[in-house]
Amino acid sequence: MTITNLNEFDLSRFPLGRTSRGYFVVDDDMRHAIPYLVIRAEVPGPVLTVTGGVHASEYTGIEAVVRLSREAELRSGTLIVIPVLNMAGYKKRSVSENPVDGKNLNRLFPGSPDGSASDRLAHALFSKIISISTAYIDVHSGDISEALTPFTFFDARNETSRVLAAMFGLPYMVDAPREGFSCRASSSVGVPGILVEAGHSGRVDDACAKQLVDGIHRVMAYLGMRGDAEPAPQVPKELSLKTLTSELDGLWYPQIRPGMKISRGAVVGRLDSLLGDGGYFPFAKDEGIVLFFVNTLAINKGDVVCAVGVDAGR
Repeated sequence: MTITNLNEFDLSRFPLGRTSRGYFVVDDDMRHAIPYLVIRAEVPGPVLTVTGGVHASEYTGIEAVVRLSREAELRSGTLIVIPVLNMAGYKKRSVSENPVDGKNLNRLFPGSPDGSASDRLAHALFSKIISISTAYIDVHSGDISEALTPFTFFDARNETSRVLAAMFGLPYMVDAPREGFSCRASSSVGVPGILVEAGHSGRVDDACAKQLVDGIHRVMAYLGMRGDAEPAPQVPKELSLKTLTSELDGLWYPQIRPGMKISRGAVVGRLDSLLGDGGYFPFAKDEGIVLFFVNTLAINKGDVVCAVGVDAGR
């Protein structure tokens, strides 16, 4: 088993024309060693990095990255594949957070060498791998508590990020809403990135996994790393993200479906306290498409209960 300190990663040590497999470690933490494959064609070319498991219970996304690593055929360039980045979360079946420090990796990029475990992991990945890449794809799906319809986050400040989102071919594309997102951080330093979402509720959905692999293949073809890929099934519609949050701890009864169109003022569900004495009906503040929502009974004050995609031209 090959062990590589992620902070010492050097692509030149990996020979052309070979697939190298091993584990990355950060801070010599063998308990949470991170699997990787470095797949290099005989012909030098672009470097595409693909990560899964930033959120460790998003299993369709993880399965898609594993399938990609099994099927990859390159005519030029290098494909760096990390099936699960948040291995501490994967082992604990954690939702969104790294259980070592309770932080959400996808709010921390580009990370910090002086922070806690998640900050240091984000920094190592960003400084040693993402920074040397031609492009970056971060693969996600709905976690155990999340229903969603397929869409892509991109960075509207980076035109190539927009092109990659369109090329990927999921039905909707959305400008990444905050700093700390993987694709926004990469694009800010000139590495166009996208964050793709398909599959939900912590299950492995074969059709959605195929959607994700097909999209990655289209990006690889666009970069000249492989031959033709299956054409995109549609031109994505560009949306802006609007969210609704819970005002209480307690119970959530959604009345919406992923991908459905809702009108401004439409009831999206019912929230209630565990004592049944403080309920209310949240309503949509904008007309748009339901991109994702919490699909579990449990809800916390401040949680995003629903996200709506609004026409970006409005």
